Amino acid sequence: MDDRALALELFDAGLLQFGRFVTADGARPFQHHLDMLASYPALLRQVAQGLAWQLDGIDRLLCGPGSVPLGTAVALETGIPLVIARGSGADGARDFVGAYDIGHPAALIVHASSEVSPPLVHHAGRFGLVVRRVASVLGMGPPALTVTTVALLNAPWVVGWLIEEGRIPGPLGNTGMDWLEAEASPRRPG
Repeated sequence: MDDRALALELFDAGLLQFGRFVTADGARPFQHHLDMLASYPALLRQVAQGLAWQLDGIDRLLCGPGSVPLGTAVALETGIPLVIARGSGADGARDFVGAYDIGHPAALIVHASSEVSPPLVHHAGRFGLVVRRVASVLGMGPPALTVTTVALLNAPWVVGWLIEEGRIPGPLGNTGMDWLEAEASPRRPG
C-alpha cells in the first residue's frame, strides 16, 4: 500500500481527526489517535511493515508506555528485540523492561515525531541503550533530537491528500496546515 492510501485509511478509521479540539495547551484543529492502532490490526501491520524498512543497522527497539502495541508490532515484523520504558514524569522513564545490554544502537518508536521525549532518550543512554534513530508513523515538525528521525507519513502531505480527495474541506485543511506549520516553527523563549 502506498503512503497516500495508508493516510486515507488512517483518516477513514478515525485515527486522524480534524475539527476544533481543546486541550490543556489550548485549541487545535488536528489530533491523532494513533495509540488506537491496535484496534485496527490490518492497519497496525501495514504501519509496522512500513516502519521496518526504516530500521537498517538497529539492534534494539525502544518505546514508551503509550507506544507498546506499535513497538511490539514493529518488533514482530523485524525480529528486533523491544525494550519498554516504564514510568513517567517530567524527566522521563527510569525503568526499562526487556533484554538489552550496553552499546546496541536503538530506535525509538513513537506515534508522532512531536512525541519524542529527550529525557527518556537520555535515561535510556544511561542504561546503555544508544538511540540512533527515531521512527514515527506521523512526521510533525522538526525533530526534538539530533539523531536521524524518519516518519512513515508527513503530516502536511497527509492534509494535502485529504483536501485533494475531498475528505476534509479546504478551509479546515488550510487551518490544519497553518497549525502544523506553527507547531514546527522554533519558539522564542518567553
